[in-house]
Amino acid sequence: MNNKGITLVALVVTVIILIILASVSIVTLVGQDGLITKTKSEAATYDVEVIRDDVKLAVLNAKKYGAGSITEQNLTLALNNQLGLGNYTLTKNTETNNWIITVKDQNFEVGEDVFFDTNAPVQLSGDSLARKVKIGDYVAYNPTKTNAEGTESVEASKLTYTSNSNTDKANTSGNGYGTQTFTANANTKWKVLDKNETTGVVVLVSEAPILTDANEGFYSKGAKAYLYAEQELNEICKIYGYGYGANTSMVTTYQYGDEISDGGFKTGTITGSGARSINIEDINKIGGVDELQKRVLCKNYNSTYYGDKIIEQTVYYPTISTATGLSNSDEDRSYSLTSYSYTGRKYFPETGEEPYKMLFRNLEDTQYISYMIASRCVFGNYNGFMFSLFVANSGNIANFTYLDVDDDESIEEKTCQRGIRPVICLQETVETSGKNEAGAWVLK
Repeated sequence: MNNKGITLVALVVTVIILIILASVSIVTLVGQDGLITKTKSEAATYDVEVIRDDVKLAVLNAKKYGAGSITEQNLTLALNNQLGLGNYTLTKNTETNNWIITVKDQNFEVGEDVFFDTNAPVQLSGDSLARKVKIGDYVAYNPTKTNAEGTESVEASKLTYTSNSNTDKANTSGNGYGTQTFTANANTKWKVLDKNETTGVVVLVSEAPILTDANEGFYSKGAKAYLYAEQELNEICKIYGYGYGANTSMVTTYQYGDEISDGGFKTGTITGSGARSINIEDINKIGGVDELQKRVLCKNYNSTYYGDKIIEQTVYYPTISTATGLSNSDEDRSYSLTSYSYTGRKYFPETGEEPYKMLFRNLEDTQYISYMIASRCVFGNYNGFMFSLFVANSGNIANFTYLDVDDDESIEEKTCQRGIRPVICLQETVETSGKNEAGAWVLK
């Protein structure tokens, strides 16, 4: 009789074979190169690439929000839209000026920080305004409309600014003279002051100086005007910076206060507007007046008495710590001299006739134009100090003295009346559909 049952030896062999097969299967599935491990790895890699793509898209959107410039505000907004609030951390490397974005996706975390160069050139299209325009060209910018079609208007409250005297308020800006109102309108014509085809930057300037609603130049007077001149001029000009194409993510920085009495100049900012006042650096850049030349000009201008030395005098001085903006007593003061002047014609031959005419002559080239420049300076001599504002006057860069203080306790506060020149910083990716019938480039 044959024994058809399973022997113990066969059973053991069978079990061993099954164990070996199971081990191979487990290794195949979950080992270092197993199917499950590979699947997880591929999924992780996929997640990494997806997250990287999301971050890259957010950075691109941030550049669009900021017209080519990345700020913490527009980058945060873009990341929130793309990744969701709380799914990332954002820090900045102050040495490299790069943003560090660490991203989390549920339980998955990118194993390395993602760096993006915030100074990378903007990719411009063939219709880029920066590629089309020349210095001095007209651009059909309208500060009162928010879309290219001109059917949506800027809020009326943004288009007007009232400058007050505020001679009795130490911590509030003012002109030291009286109440004056400015209102932006569509009648102002704008010309290209500067452009950069690499970055896409286009800067416009008003064809003529801006006047008050009473059709007068802006009045400002004395210590109060000197202390807050940069702030007031930029606040006035900001009303032109809300129109379609303006870089409303721009941050305008200005100084106020006194170099010594207020513990150093204070810094203020204006946000949300793509407009500011023209400043001395704008003009120096176009005229080719570099830092070395500026120091030479300063030394020559002050060389009658002390050259570029710091002068020590016992005088009254401007300060934001008093209601009037002027010190209550005279004290020892030592100011660095920062005033200078130059003839526009001398410094603009290399940049051509058009920039010179835009900054110093009227449209018909029959007379000089005069306006305030949002930059302050100090002149000193053997007798005291003069606290001044840079101005364009008679074809020259000069300065107007708001406050003249002498060591014999003489105090003279002077009144300046001139127009104002707003500049518009356009979005770096702004494009044009060509010129209109009047010959001005149209924004699209």
